[in-house]
Amino acid sequence: MKPQSQLIELALIFLKLGCISFGGPAAHIAMMQNEFVLKRKWLTEEEFIELIGLVNIIPGPNSTEMAIHIGFKRARWPGFFIAGLAFIFPAALIVSGIAWAYLKFGKLPGFIGPLEWMKPVVLAIIVQAIWSLGSKVLKTKTLIALFFGCLAFSLFIGNELLLLLCAGIIMGILHLPNSKKSSIKKSTTFFMLFNPKILISFFGLKTLGSLAKFEKDSVIAGIGRFKSIGGLTDTTALSIVLSEGLPIALSRLFLVFLKIGSLIFGSGYVLIAFLRSELVEHLHWITESQLLDAVLVGQFTPGPVFTTATFIGIILAGPLGGLIATVAIFLPVFIFVAITGPILSLLRRSVFASGFLSGVNIASLALMASVSLKLGQSALVHSSSFAIFALSSFFMIRYKMNSLIFLFIAAVIGFFIFKID
Repeated sequence: MKPQSQLIELALIFLKLGCISFGGPAAHIAMMQNEFVLKRKWLTEEEFIELIGLVNIIPGPNSTEMAIHIGFKRARWPGFFIAGLAFIFPAALIVSGIAWAYLKFGKLPGFIGPLEWMKPVVLAIIVQAIWSLGSKVLKTKTLIALFFGCLAFSLFIGNELLLLLCAGIIMGILHLPNSKKSSIKKSTTFFMLFNPKILISFFGLKTLGSLAKFEKDSVIAGIGRFKSIGGLTDTTALSIVLSEGLPIALSRLFLVFLKIGSLIFGSGYVLIAFLRSELVEHLHWITESQLLDAVLVGQFTPGPVFTTATFIGIILAGPLGGLIATVAIFLPVFIFVAITGPILSLLRRSVFASGFLSGVNIASLALMASVSLKLGQSALVHSSSFAIFALSSFFMIRYKMNSLIFLFIAAVIGFFIFKID
């Protein structure tokens, strides 16, 4: 096949997958395995499994990273970019349309009702992911103890990057033979004290906060001012604030999402923890309720859950903000895949790297559990929401039912009940 024909075929396949890939990263990767291993035989089972292992040890959404790797294997660097962009584009486009409707019609009964009733299902989806992953990784008393330690750290201290790093180092050391542990501990101390990334984790967030103080104070004041006039919702008040020109600096928006995209290990659901830490607690750019709405949009649209950033970017700064947030959060994905692809064999042979990955997965699971507890305060506000959450969790965990079924049912119930009210 000619190179141009290969690229066109690659683009069409990933555009199709981007339009139908509901169900999260695991479902996306299963679709790719069926498409490229079983159907087209572009990869062997061994090569595909090897890629799954690689995408699990680098930050970013696993299914998008898998798409980029497959594109590179099929058509080198042109395929690298075409596969990744084609997989991302449909979801970003769909989310952009929903964000526009959210800003324009968010306060109308037909829109608010479904959103409110779908939030408990979103929480159930996260709980299902925690249950599924936990049953696979929490196999020993040591791992269970590390999980609860990470959960406590996340709830009472925070700093996601430090948590992921420390958990990885602990498990990396535990995986080493006893003769090597003492020397590794010494080098680890030096690493912790002088590595630039660790210093950034302590001081970078504070610097970012001080630089963003003007935007934060302006937006909070603006939202409060407009909410006090006629009882406007957070969404409506925020859209008025932005239309009046109070600044959410695009450069700051880019840096925030670039940092988030560079730090997220494990499941895409860990994205929620980082978004909440940065945008709700730290910068106060969005509310807890708006975060749940953004996560919800990422859940019932196909493609990578990272397009949640597209929704938030549009909410904060219009179409250009959506484009900037999308580019920023996905840019690290392409960089990490380009860097790690050539060193796959080295990572596979490293005992410490294998242990480090195990620790990062445990910390990621704890972050998911932590954020679900915090989001539950906004999602579970009445007896009906508790019932929806409990039933959705039970059927998704016990019978592996598709989450889209419950999202649809909740949306229909919310629409008609809100109409009646």
